[in-house]
Amino acid sequence: MTEPTFTIRGATEDDYEGVHAILTSPHIMQGTLRVPLASTDYSKARLSPRNGVHQIVAVDNETEEIVGFGELITTPDEPRARHAGEIDLVAVSEDSQSQGVGSALMDSMIDLADNWLDLKRLSLIAFVGNDRAIALYERLGFEREGIMRRVGYGDGDWMDAVMMARLRD
Repeated sequence: MTEPTFTIRGATEDDYEGVHAILTSPHIMQGTLRVPLASTDYSKARLSPRNGVHQIVAVDNETEEIVGFGELITTPDEPRARHAGEIDLVAVSEDSQSQGVGSALMDSMIDLADNWLDLKRLSLIAFVGNDRAIALYERLGFEREGIMRRVGYGDGDWMDAVMMARLRD
């Protein structure tokens, strides 16, 4: 097996420029609810530490550029919901697609959810038509729970999303 060309680590506030470059990429806009022309201040604020928000980045070992970003959101202060978390975002730079970055980000967030946070339910949504992401999530044990109709609007059209979850007993 080939060694990965990237390293997964916790995101820091200093990562905002690299994360911003990924989040404002056209291919990410199509698969998320992000809007074009967002300022770097938005990405900088997003990386400010918040209780229950776990963010990670994939960093290219050679160039030290950020090539992926993942975000897991939990509600540790909500007694009836602290068992659940949501993978809010997995984003990979266009040049790093199909190199295992998305899988590694997902594996890291699942490990955090299962082995450190003891989450019993991990959910996410994927837009209909994002077949590559949906296939990845299914390989990782996520099951389709339903369709959210018109959950987003972008590029002049309504977008439906697949609700997915992975349950642990």
